[in-house]
Amino acid sequence: MNAGDDLKPCPFCGGTAQWFNFDDDCENAGGSAIECSGCGAASHVEFGRKENLASSWNRRAHLAEAAADVLAERARQISAEGWTPEHDDGHSRGQMATAAGCYILHQSHLGDELEVFWPWEMTWWKPTDRRRDLVKAAALLLAEIERLDRAEARAKTEATHA
Repeated sequence: MNAGDDLKPCPFCGGTAQWFNFDDDCENAGGSAIECSGCGAASHVEFGRKENLASSWNRRAHLAEAAADVLAERARQISAEGWTPEHDDGHSRGQMATAAGCYILHQSHLGDELEVFWPWEMTWWKPTDRRRDLVKAAALLLAEIERLDRAEARAKTEATHA
């Protein structure tokens, strides 16, 4: 298998999949992996029968349209808006979860009062239709969960090195 031969697009964002061979000077020396150039989703590192790596990447369960839309929105937030994980880490007081809640409640009877809860400048408040608002909310919740996971991992690392 040559790098990139017959690789399907990323199942999360539709980006181009790239084959990587790890150099001898890293912990995964001799291994290979596949990574999406769009959202960074990656396969496991394969050391043995590398032809299995491509078939594993290409074999996947059907992703529901709703889930694909949420993952695509998260990728868009990162690539188009610049809301990278490093940026998100600065929102440590629940702002992303609060924003998600605002999008969820937008079309309810509380819709007119949400600007009181919106955690950022109102220029970032961009509700559209019910489904799109729910997709944005789910992507914001995903970003918040990822931020919590990174914070927990950092805390464990710091505790280990203290």
